[in-house]
Amino acid sequence: NELKNYLIELEQAVSASKQREFLIQSIDKETKQLTNTEEALQVLVKGLSPTEGLIAKSLNGFINVFLKDMSDLINSIWSYNVELLPFDIEENELDYRFAVCINNGSVREDVSMLSSSLQEIVDLAFKITYMKFAKLQDMPLVLDEFGRTFDAAHRLKAYNIIATKFADMFSQLFIVSHYHELYSVFPHADTIVINDKNIDMSGIREWNKVISFTHI
Repeated sequence: NELKNYLIELEQAVSASKQREFLIQSIDKETKQLTNTEEALQVLVKGLSPTEGLIAKSLNGFINVFLKDMSDLINSIWSYNVELLPFDIEENELDYRFAVCINNGSVREDVSMLSSSLQEIVDLAFKITYMKFAKLQDMPLVLDEFGRTFDAAHRLKAYNIIATKFADMFSQLFIVSHYHELYSVFPHADTIVINDKNIDMSGIREWNKVISFTHI
């Protein structure tokens, strides 16, 4: 009886050992499968990466077209050449920093390094170019305090470009400005001067042409 009981205990121990061995084999198999899946997913993530994969490469051509359109718009306003340089994903990681060549000479590594006036004109070019590519011409173009960093000559030229090239591109145009150059370019616009102390009056000779509502 003692030997029988001992034999039963041994058989139970062998059975438990086999179950553990089967469990270990199952876990080992699952580990290998998960390792293979991880390696495949890593390849997929790299292949579809927006900085170095297929997504980045497919964006490369579009980004360069976008940059070219922005440069054309900037140079229609600015007095010297400003070029957003094309980007090559094969040579650089797509970190969304775009170099700028100033006056066919010095190069800034990114638009954030430009002067405040150039940054403002780049912002305008980006907004208009984006709205064009996104087919948002039925939306109003809103320019709040546009041209505040420009000198008078660049501000007038910018207003003229907006009036001649972009006013008809959008359903409506809203411009908030404190400079008299705006009124000379848009004489037939719906203009409300809330307070004559809030506008640069230098150079205005015909004040009676400006509609003034001082208690709105």
